[in-house]
Amino acid sequence: MDDHRCVGFINAISDGIFSAFIPMLEVLPDYKNNGIGSELIRQMEASLAHIYSLDIVCDDDVSNFYIIHGFSRIAGMVKRRYANQAGS
Repeated sequence: MDDHRCVGFINAISDGIFSAFIPMLEVLPDYKNNGIGSELIRQMEASLAHIYSLDIVCDDDVSNFYIIHGFSRIAGMVKRRYANQAGS
């Protein structure tokens, strides 16, 4: 928080037993490269330490961030409906 402003967040969806998916980790551009994303990942991993499978889907330009934090590349597929985004 910066003057009561959220500068980063993370969330996860999990079955509570076997798998979890992190759909979003966001840090405001002015606050990137200050360790905020790394701390969010660390805290999320700690809270999901009992879960076997922790998955993230990300764009290529941020994949090295996740590799540094122990995630591995795998093949995957996604469908994006950009026209459905707010403001489009």
